[in-house]
Amino acid sequence: MVALSGHEGHEGHDAVCAMHMSLNWETENVCVLLSSLRINSYFSLVAACFFVFLMGLGFERLRNVVSNWEQGLSSKPRLSIDNPTRSSDSTEQLESFIAVHQNTNIQDIKLAKSVVYGIMMFYSYCLMLIFMTYNGFLMISITLGAIVGNYYFGSQDASANRAISCH
Repeated sequence: MVALSGHEGHEGHDAVCAMHMSLNWETENVCVLLSSLRINSYFSLVAACFFVFLMGLGFERLRNVVSNWEQGLSSKPRLSIDNPTRSSDSTEQLESFIAVHQNTNIQDIKLAKSVVYGIMMFYSYCLMLIFMTYNGFLMISITLGAIVGNYYFGSQDASANRAISCH
């Protein structure tokens, strides 16, 4: 391994994660997100591949759960007032009360959706960073996890290209 500038004298140490800018099949000094999550043996390679497979599978499951949750939110009926027997004052007060609570409910839902979106972004970026180790074993593990996850958790009506990106 070639010493990087500023790292002279550390060639024999395991402290530096191997970084490649092209496809590789390295099985030693491959860091998975953190320097403490390092592949340096056959067992750690298998464990990392299994963990990454589960991450890909879990992302598909999370995507399915969030999609179902959002569909459930959009199918809830809105409150409305269509009762002509009430006096106009009480109807206006009730409409005002409902409007305030609907607006609060809409803001809560919007906040919840934003938080869930942020969690999904973080999760997808972690998968992207693992993929960008360019380690073939890890890349295949993520892809297989996504395939299996989509098979088990994907909806029948979802298109194949639904948001295929890191976010």
